[in-house]
Amino acid sequence: SVIRGAGRPGATTMAGLDRSIGVVLLVGHHARAGSFPGIMAHTISYGGFKLVRLAGAPIGEADFFARRAGELGVPVGMVSGDQVSAQQVAALCPQVETVIVKEALGNQAARCLAPSRAREMIAQGAKNAVGRALAGALLPLDAQGPYEFEIELRITVGDDMRANLSGFAEFEIVADYVVRVVAPDMDLGFRRVAYLGYADQPGVTRH
Repeated sequence: SVIRGAGRPGATTMAGLDRSIGVVLLVGHHARAGSFPGIMAHTISYGGFKLVRLAGAPIGEADFFARRAGELGVPVGMVSGDQVSAQQVAALCPQVETVIVKEALGNQAARCLAPSRAREMIAQGAKNAVGRALAGALLPLDAQGPYEFEIELRITVGDDMRANLSGFAEFEIVADYVVRVVAPDMDLGFRRVAYLGYADQPGVTRH
């Protein structure tokens, strides 16, 4: 089954994650913002965010998801994508199966495997990860909040964003291009960071 559409609970593509899940498989992931090379390297907002940091270190969506899984006691078993995304996830989750289906040559160029071959590799990687999870060989990431993020925007904070953020204690504008966000857990952390991607719309305060 697939959870789709606006208004999904939780951190978007992890909307179905709860403590009953046996293992997380990150299929078709990309490198974090600021990475080069890295196909479509970005964090949450491709056009809006230049960089997202957690405790001063750059992070990507896979970092959010692995930590959220860890909070719930669920291990990350596999990641598929280019070599950069695989390296980044493996640095955080050393036990992960890495399935590299394309070699990033830049942010918009890659040497890609044929889809039929890529599907075979992803299927085998998933099988390996599920088998290891069932055998108890995978451990969840030790992650717990609270968290503090800094989001470096591509454009300066405008009047509408300032007005929207003024009503939230968890957001702080620290520079014309930088907003600090705090959250008690990674579910709210993802949603609050993602909110900055559309917080420049007048009166939009839901996140």
